[in-house]
Amino acid sequence: MKGEVVSRWLGVGANFGVLLGLILLWTEINQNKQMTRVELGAEQLSFAQQNWLARTDEPLATAIYTATYEPHQLTKQQVVILDSNMKSSMASAVRVGYLVNMGVFELDLDSAVWTAVRHAFGNEFAHAWFSENKDFVPPNIAAVIDRRLGEIPPERDRQTLDRIHMSLGTSSQ
Repeated sequence: MKGEVVSRWLGVGANFGVLLGLILLWTEINQNKQMTRVELGAEQLSFAQQNWLARTDEPLATAIYTATYEPHQLTKQQVVILDSNMKSSMASAVRVGYLVNMGVFELDLDSAVWTAVRHAFGNEFAHAWFSENKDFVPPNIAAVIDRRLGEIPPERDRQTLDRIHMSLGTSSQ
């Protein structure tokens, strides 16, 4: 009789231990999930910052200037440079799309993708580039960009830079 009571208490203790172990495992999984989200978000921010920093490189900056102010004067070399820049922007959009689908970013796909790439579409080259290359971007990402592209006129960068120059009292040329 005493052995049965001890056996029952050992069974209850074992079940309690298993339950406690499952709770600890669940907590650990949630902590790892949060840490992964933070890590992936930080990596995306770093990727975006590197993309922006690359725009200050003289050949790319010159190509962007030409695309903004004199798009019909782009050299073949500048077109290749801008093509590479657009591919980098699309890589960022695809990466953000994956992160949204994984639940890393708590934004809807449309907002997240558009935030990642809208900076790249302020000139005629970018609009023309996307119409020629959208088939190489995943369809859900391409659909977002296609839908939102009408929000940005091809002359947006020129207009923005001209306003900044005017407010500073300098010339944009």
